[in-house]
Amino acid sequence: TDADSNLRITSFAKDEYGRHTVSFVRTADRVYCFESSADLATWEIIEDGIGGIGPITVVDPRFMPNTPQLFYRVTVY
Repeated sequence: TDADSNLRITSFAKDEYGRHTVSFVRTADRVYCFESSADLATWEIIEDGIGGIGPITVVDPRFMPNTPQLFYRVTVY
């Protein structure tokens, strides 16, 4: 985690297909990783190496209607 990253998550939603989406604002010279977990102990990378500047929306392509809970995080490196 980088305290100078200025990560700002702007929305968390489901798309029209029931997939979870997270929108956030990217900062120059930072790379982001979008991950999910069912138990907060084991994390699975959904998308890594997210670079660039400005707003972006990333989508968890999995449709998991029978999962009782799912957590998401965006990490910065």
